[in-house]
Amino acid sequence: MPDFSARIAALPPEKRELLLQRLNRPQTSQASVVLPVIVPRPQDRHLPFPLTDVQKAYWIGRQDLFELGGYANIFLEYEIAYQLPDLGSSGWRTLMSGLLRTFAGKYLENKVNTFFIGRLNLALSRLIGRHDMLRAIMRPDGQQQILPEVPPYKVGVIDLRGQSAQQVESELKKIRECLRYTKTPIDQWPLFEFSVCLLAGQRLRLLIRVDPLIIDGDSRGNLIRELNQLLLNPEDVLPPLECTYRDYALTWEAFRQSGLYQHSREYWLKQLPTLPPAPRLPRIQNASALTPSRFEFLARELLRPEAWQRLKDRAARTGLSPSGIALAAFVEILAAWSKEPRFTLGLISTYHPPLHPQIEDVFGNFNAISLLAVEDWSGTFETRTKRLWTRLMADLDHPYFSGHQVLQELNRQAGGTSSATIPIFFNSVIEESQPNHPVRRHAAVQEGEMKESSLYQLKTLEIGAYIPQVLMMSVLHEDPSGALSCKWQTIEGFFPPGMISDMLSAYGYLLQQLADDEKTWQATSLPLLPSEEPLAARTASLAADTSCDQIEVRLTQLWGQLLGPHQIGSKDNFFERGG
Repeated sequence: MPDFSARIAALPPEKRELLLQRLNRPQTSQASVVLPVIVPRPQDRHLPFPLTDVQKAYWIGRQDLFELGGYANIFLEYEIAYQLPDLGSSGWRTLMSGLLRTFAGKYLENKVNTFFIGRLNLALSRLIGRHDMLRAIMRPDGQQQILPEVPPYKVGVIDLRGQSAQQVESELKKIRECLRYTKTPIDQWPLFEFSVCLLAGQRLRLLIRVDPLIIDGDSRGNLIRELNQLLLNPEDVLPPLECTYRDYALTWEAFRQSGLYQHSREYWLKQLPTLPPAPRLPRIQNASALTPSRFEFLARELLRPEAWQRLKDRAARTGLSPSGIALAAFVEILAAWSKEPRFTLGLISTYHPPLHPQIEDVFGNFNAISLLAVEDWSGTFETRTKRLWTRLMADLDHPYFSGHQVLQELNRQAGGTSSATIPIFFNSVIEESQPNHPVRRHAAVQEGEMKESSLYQLKTLEIGAYIPQVLMMSVLHEDPSGALSCKWQTIEGFFPPGMISDMLSAYGYLLQQLADDEKTWQATSLPLLPSEEPLAARTASLAADTSCDQIEVRLTQLWGQLLGPHQIGSKDNFFERGG
């Protein structure tokens, strides 16, 4: 097995540790079960078909009947810079005066803009014909359908040249607001929108809105990669796709009759009676169907490359992946601010079940939500982390009954309410940040093509998910430099002022201590900041919490001074917590 041995040797240390851990674990009967294979049905591709679990969640969540609902958009913004011919060359200088060169420059700029927009429309036309979900609509009966034919799509063009910098930014802000927060009909094509703003200095701004009903992170990457390829080389022929999102959805729906699916379902149904609620973070307003879901973002570098590498090495010795240690630290921060020490949070990932060789090239939403219960806070950080990891591994061994289905079952048992929600999510794309990951390999090819191109260069300005019923989302990634960074997304004005910033600062400080100080792994009460600032910030937030009793606030302050802020819940016993 020389090839297999070489592949193992090429794995980073933390991956080899996890592989050994997996091989040493008892094998379940699931290993003998084979997933179904997609049998493409091109003759039926335009017939209605059911929504997947994640699509149902977005479809229901965008209704005004539910708190933090109303709309759902993925927003992308890119700046495109292109080079004009050198009008200052000797040949031009001998033929033209300065005024004539200026006129020629404007003429060429207009020609380039027209040329680029024409190519963009042509590329989009080819992608719309190639990817079925770019021709999808959502029917009023709760099904979706691929339209056999659609009108030619033309990007919107807004000319902002000649305006002041303040006017340009004001116009761009209006366009962003519209694309981020507008609730658009989903029973009408298209479920996306492309706009190009012409800027001075041979620059364009490309702004894109796509409904998450038809896109996930991987599909977004495929869209931009293929769009870039066709812009650079319009004559390129993309390989045909043999299967469709409809084929996937129907195959996965039929899979629910299998023993493997039923095994996962039984596992999760047994968890329902003891599954804790979502984290009870302090808030200054309560969510309702009328709560406007305006998002704000905090981005920060958490660890420099050297510190992040030390933490990954230490985590691997404990049997944790890089995402695993980042998740464990995030759970500790949630516990420090939550009113209850037991809670459940959501984990977001993209899952392409191996049903067809081209499944990862199919455009659609393959997001998967899994739930992680945090219940036992006894022992050291390392003990708690191992316990959390063991629970997570057991959950991931039963992935086919999705987190959305778990919540639906909880609401069904509660009499058909919608009270069971998990609005706090953790999402790590750390592993995708590695150079040998397929996503990064595609990105590297794309960047290389852009650098070699004489047409333009493209720079990413924003990638934002404005989706319903999300109160807080933490997204982690590894920078090209090797540093660990994150972006936290929260509802604007929902939490007490400064609380999210304090939590993020505490998160970074805790990760730094875990990287630098071995004693932190053996501590029962963890450092959140080098001063008493986090405790003060937390109790001030509790005081602002409209649902918090003032006696509870004072007790929290007193207990926090003695026990540490991460151990306090409204039902805790002082002596059982070490008092």
